[in-house]
Parts: sequence; structure tokens; C-alpha cells
Amino acid sequence: MARMLNLARFNTQEIPAGEVLSVMRSVTRAALMTTWGKRDIGAYPAASFIEFFETRLPPTGVYIFMGFTDWFSIHAAGHHALWPVEESGGAHLVSWGLDRLFIVAVLPKDGDFVSATTVASSLRKKSKGFLKQVWPNRVGHGLKIPSQNAHRLDREVVGGLTQIKPLLFDEEPLIFDVDPERSIARYSGMSERELLEAYVTRPSKQPPNL
Repeated sequence: MARMLNLARFNTQEIPAGEVLSVMRSVTRAALMTTWGKRDIGAYPAASFIEFFETRLPPTGVYIFMGFTDWFSIHAAGHHALWPVEESGGAHLVSWGLDRLFIVAVLPKDGDFVSATTVASSLRKKSKGFLKQVWPNRVGHGLKIPSQNAHRLDREVVGGLTQIKPLLFDEEPLIFDVDPERSIARYSGMSERELLEAYVTRPSKQPPNL
């Protein structure tokens, strides 16, 4: 989708009113499929899958947040958290980075809209200035994704917004350094932009300008 690609590459911050639903469909589909991939950990929101298939809209109780970061592709492979894990009910928290665009989705587990709202409320409070709630959204209104704190939306901030204990219980986020020592030595002194230019092949066909 041209809009998503241009958002990811920070060519635009805008989602016009006429494109909001298509963008939300794309994001919701990705979030749902992430929960499917993690279904061995607390199952997956089956009711949300059914509702999405029938309505082509983000299901009831789903919240979506977006923001921009200078740290390319944080959580590029997707990050999934679940609260609570052992009990019925609760909420899924799914996040991923797409170049400069960072996305977080909250989905109810077992139809537990209260828990989903609790997680979304905490995320809305703690992400102020970093992320914007883009769904639910008023019908007929476009969106502008915030970028004023893109330089500060790093792994530590993202950890605080996407891990359950920091988000809900004010604990310090866990920041994992998974880079092998050999890789650290090899790429020392290179910025993320330099690494992308050196090792990532961009598609030959660029998205159309908006």
C-alpha cells in the first residue's frame, strides 16, 4: 500500500480521511496474524478474527497507536505481550517497526474489552508525545502521526510502552542486548542509516509519490 510505504519512509505524516480505513485494515491484519503466530502462548483472539473477516473493520475493543522513530525498524520482526498469561480474559499487546514508522495494537483476549481498554488507557497516558491513538477514530477525519519525539523513541522508551510490567505496573523495562560480540566489533561506528544503506537492498520499484 502506497500510504503505508510512504509513512514508513517518512515521506508523509498524513493519513487522509479517505484512506484511514484501508490503513487500519492493513495494520489490524498484521496484528491479528502476529497473535496467530503466538497462539501457543495464551491462544489468539478468535472472535476478533471472525469480526474482522465479516466487517473488514478493526474489531470491537481494538486500539491502534502510531508514531515515528529515528531508530529504524524497532521490533522489526514483531513483538507480542499478553496480560494476564495464565488466566482467561485479558489483552494482547502487539508492536512492530516498519522503517521509521512504529505501530502498537491492543486486542482483547477472550472478548475481554475491559482489560483491552485498561492496557490502551495506560498506553495512551504513557505514550503522550511519542504515539498517537489512530483507532478508534472519528469517521470522516484524517490523521497526522506525531514526529516531534522521533529522536527519543528508542529501545528503552519502546520497551516501556510494549512490555506489560513497565506499562501497567511502572517497573523498569527489560532491554536485551542480543547483538553478538563479533557483530558489535564489525559494525562499530556505523549508524543505523549507514548499516541500512550497506546491507539492505531497497526495492527497485519505488512507491508512488503522494
